[in-house]
Amino acid sequence: MSELDVAAKLGHRGRGLVKLERHVGSVCREVEKRLTDASKKIRLLEIGCGFGVALMELRQRFNDRIELTGTNKEKSHGNTETMLIAASLCNVNDVSEAQTTALPTILYGDMASGLPFDDCSFDVV
Repeated sequence: MSELDVAAKLGHRGRGLVKLERHVGSVCREVEKRLTDASKKIRLLEIGCGFGVALMELRQRFNDRIELTGTNKEKSHGNTETMLIAASLCNVNDVSEAQTTALPTILYGDMASGLPFDDCSFDVV
């Protein structure tokens, strides 16, 4: 997907952390709480992550203390390349951290058919 295509669909598929938290509650507060209680990296899953802007914001905020996974039904809904373009357009992507912190993983499939993960695979969904 080109930068122009991503920019055109950013309002719909580029939900950031503020919009996510408005719909589901304080994700950052939940992550911070779990990080305080955890001795290891925590795992977060965003179902229907779109262009992954919220995941990239979480990555920027929590660095390597959190492992991020997103799902989309199809690659056309958002993939790694699209996520990097969208993050750049939203001023989220920091070049120096992009090389030191793992990118979120995006998996594809119809989640209505069930999640492709073992029970208790994630700390925050």
